[in-house]
This record gives sequence, C-alpha cells and structure tokens, in this order.
Amino acid sequence: MLLALADAVRHLGPEGFRSVAAELLPPRGVPVADEGRPCGPLDTSAAAISALALLKLGHRDQAADLLSELVGGHLSQDGRLLDGCYDLGSGTAVRHELVWGSFFLACALAVFTGRIGAYSA
Repeated sequence: MLLALADAVRHLGPEGFRSVAAELLPPRGVPVADEGRPCGPLDTSAAAISALALLKLGHRDQAADLLSELVGGHLSQDGRLLDGCYDLGSGTAVRHELVWGSFFLACALAVFTGRIGAYSA
C-alpha cells in the first residue's frame, strides 16, 4: 500500500496522500511476516518494496538504513534477496528468495544510487 501511495503522490498530487503515506511509514528494520507473530520469520520482500516507496516519498535516510540491512544481512553471494515470506499461514516459501523481493531490491538500489529516477521504477 505504501508504494501505491508513493506513486499516487507523484501522479495525483500531494494533497492528502503525503499525510496518509506518513502514517503508513514502516518501523525501522525488516518487518516480520505477520505482526501477530512477532517472533516469526521476517519478510525481506516487503522490506524491499518499502525501501522503494520510502525513496519515492523522500525518506532517503530511512530507505538507506533498510537497504543496508537487506544487503548486509539477507543478500546471497550471487545477488538473491533471501528470507522472503510468501505465505506464513500455509507454510509456503516461509524463508525463501521471492523473485519480486529481488526485483524491488534491485529497483530500490538503482534509485538510491541514481542509476534510475525514483519514478522510472
């Protein structure tokens, strides 16, 4: 939802959307897959999507911290983002590389480093 709001701010104007987006800013760090299970697995794919949204909303420092945590603690030697959680309830792909996580991490890193514009991603 945060990424959709970040794009809405760009396309529809900041009135109302920016304040709603500010309320939805994620807590620092990689989130757990299910807030009801605070000791459960993390969801790095959600974190990668959040990092891109944070960059689009101008929260560069928070995005930088999140990207640093993802790259430093959840990236494989061959560049895959690990520890994504697809469906905790059914136990499906609970700690895996999820292709969209790797995609959004690559997009966020490209935006962060200036390789592409925030709204090119």
